[in-house]
Amino acid sequence: MQIHCVATRFGFVSETQLCNALLDMYAKCGKVSDCRSVFDKIWNKDVVSWTSMIDAYGKHGYGYEALELFENMGKEGNAVLPNSVTFLAVLSACGHSGLAGQIEDAWSLYYEMVGYGIQPTSGIWASLLNVCILNQDASRGELAAKNLLVLEGNNPAICVLLSNFYASIKRWETVGSLRSNMADEGLSKEAGSSRVSNHLFTS
Repeated sequence: MQIHCVATRFGFVSETQLCNALLDMYAKCGKVSDCRSVFDKIWNKDVVSWTSMIDAYGKHGYGYEALELFENMGKEGNAVLPNSVTFLAVLSACGHSGLAGQIEDAWSLYYEMVGYGIQPTSGIWASLLNVCILNQDASRGELAAKNLLVLEGNNPAICVLLSNFYASIKRWETVGSLRSNMADEGLSKEAGSSRVSNHLFTS
């Protein structure tokens, strides 16, 4: 915040890269209103500015605000196109805000992304697969699952997600095959940890 004050004093409050860094800082501190205040003052918003603000809304449960901002991104007339990170931020915002049940909206985002010529990342396919698991959408879930296998078939976390999907649609032979493959390859999902918990147990 002191750096922000210095930037304000010297007239740098509309400098894009600096403001993007401030956006990220305020978002990580949970100060969403300060985040939006910085965003609104950026004269030349780039894709990082828009994506950071959408992500900030999403991570703190403001799903509708994230979606509204994404829609406004295309109305600004400033030639800022979303990228794969933007679409992932929107999908994540829906998940964090309990909007994942709106499966058609999630897939419309996917088709919109493809329309922009953007190739979905593994993170996007994983988000779509989670939506399919929640909604028991076997056919589109299989599409997401097949793409995830191609992109990250050796990632233990992805293998567990795929196993959960196939279990949800009662494809037990595929579940068994995935788990057998994980065992053969020596793959196991790492236990979650954090710097906070590590500090508590080592201090």
